[in-house]
Amino acid sequence: MLYLHIPVPEYSKLFTQNADGKYVPNENVQVLYGEMREEIGCSPYNSGLFEAMKRNGTEAMFCGHDHCNDFCAKYEGVYLVYNQTGGYNCYRLYDSKVMSSDESTWHYGVNTTDIAKDGSIKMNHYRHTEFNK
Repeated sequence: MLYLHIPVPEYSKLFTQNADGKYVPNENVQVLYGEMREEIGCSPYNSGLFEAMKRNGTEAMFCGHDHCNDFCAKYEGVYLVYNQTGGYNCYRLYDSKVMSSDESTWHYGVNTTDIAKDGSIKMNHYRHTEFNK
């Protein structure tokens, strides 16, 4: 597993923006949970890090940087995870179409990764609305 702040350019290959402005997964991508809500803020230069990590058996890469994205997608056999915003001090926590003070519409929470004894991994995604249940 690899944890980064800024995503590698391969994250920008996962979704396409449709005519309505919504990001939809591309054909070669399996989305396990979450959504892409804003453009991927990665470098225009591809250093080859994703390919090198894939060759060396990396199962998952995690990033943050763009606070409104929170998804887990499988691309070329590797989980590419966008960790959701974990707190209040970030831009656009609310749905820009709702612009509500109703906290249930805000996008923040926590992602966790379970590692089993056999080395298998499971991604978990919890929105803030699930914390006090």
